[in-house]
Amino acid sequence: MCKSLKNIIIDKNNNWQALRNKDGKTIKAQETFRMQHFIGKDGSVFDLVVQRKLIKG
Repeated sequence: MCKSLKNIIIDKNNNWQALRNKDGKTIKAQETFRMQHFIGKDGSVFDLVVQRKLIKG
């Protein structure tokens, strides 16, 4: 995993939102974060959605 993505996942200040199932109920210990990102010399912009899940152990 790239360092910048790892920093996004562990950052507590980002606007993480609860992941919801098709019925709209919250899925416990799973969150998503949406941000705009770009790739390439032209800077083609796209939405990047990161999902994280709490793993106990």
